[in-house]
Amino acid sequence: MDGIMEQSVANSIQTELLAMHASAQLIPGEVRGGKEARIRGDLMKWIDYPDAQPAMQSFMQAVDELVLELPDHVEELDGNGRMLMRASAMVTVYPGNGAHYVRHIDNNNGNGRVLTTILYLNPHWQPSHNGCLRLYLKAGTVEIEPLFNRLVIFWSDSRCPHEVLPAHSLRYAMSIWYLDTQEAMDDLQNDKEHPAESEEEETARAQRLDKICEQFNV
Repeated sequence: MDGIMEQSVANSIQTELLAMHASAQLIPGEVRGGKEARIRGDLMKWIDYPDAQPAMQSFMQAVDELVLELPDHVEELDGNGRMLMRASAMVTVYPGNGAHYVRHIDNNNGNGRVLTTILYLNPHWQPSHNGCLRLYLKAGTVEIEPLFNRLVIFWSDSRCPHEVLPAHSLRYAMSIWYLDTQEAMDDLQNDKEHPAESEEEETARAQRLDKICEQFNV
């Protein structure tokens, strides 16, 4: 979906993200269980709605409104009393030099994620920059160029394995996941009941639990 936000708002989101990057607010991307460097090469930051700058808040609101309308058109989202909630947003930059994210599934372990939404923020993107999103769908692979003000929405589960192809220029994006409330709470409880296998995993898990607890106010 191209042109999801008004041009001025999209420009402001990009400006806000560039400022975060310039002021070293972004950290190496994290993966549940650690092992980040071998899996993803981006820099990132989690952002909760109250802490977001105005333009980013506008984007969160716009996607909320879109997701609220989806159950009227997507039967799977409109049954069994399912309730979706927005998780923290994540802003990312792939710094070029072939930085990538290997093929993965956003929800391969019952972590609650139902929908993945990504806004691309690259006004000067060219094919030589690459950094495309590659989706591995049942019908075949699809590559999506990370064009400015383009919104992508896809299932977070095994129907949509995906990767970020090597980026040869700066590549900016903002992602939001929508969670199944009950599944996310069950996953939170499971994490509390099972000890981590390493200190690295324990640190990653603690950070993740903090974020979920903030969302549910628990």
